[in-house]
Amino acid sequence: MSLRQCTMANSSASDGLRSFSAHVIVDKEINYTIVGGRFSPSINIDLSSQVVSLSVANTDRFRLSLPAGSFRKTGLDGYVASDTSNSHKTDILLQLFSCGDWAYSAGIEGFGPGSTPVTISLTIGSQAGSATVEVFAF
Repeated sequence: MSLRQCTMANSSASDGLRSFSAHVIVDKEINYTIVGGRFSPSINIDLSSQVVSLSVANTDRFRLSLPAGSFRKTGLDGYVASDTSNSHKTDILLQLFSCGDWAYSAGIEGFGPGSTPVTISLTIGSQAGSATVEVFAF
């Protein structure tokens, strides 16, 4: 099995997460939100020296900031980190693809956006990306 699904970014933004995409799924019954998508960095990512921040914003707001060095390497060039703060348990995965693009996903326990659409923002070091998307809720 290959993780070779790649799309090349066609934006020339500097210090940005180009071709940033986002998807949001909310399970209202258990108050759990999954956020994920893809991006292409403008410059190299070094999680040992860069802060990573994720936010979900609409009528309710979730924000997570992980200090440099919080991620640990997994197999297949992935990186994971966990955080429990403000009564939310969050697990986040950053996955590098062989073409240089990245995928991200985060599971946020105890948070459900209050309305739709939401704005997802991801910052890694000096690079940032954001997208406003509709929420899939069930």
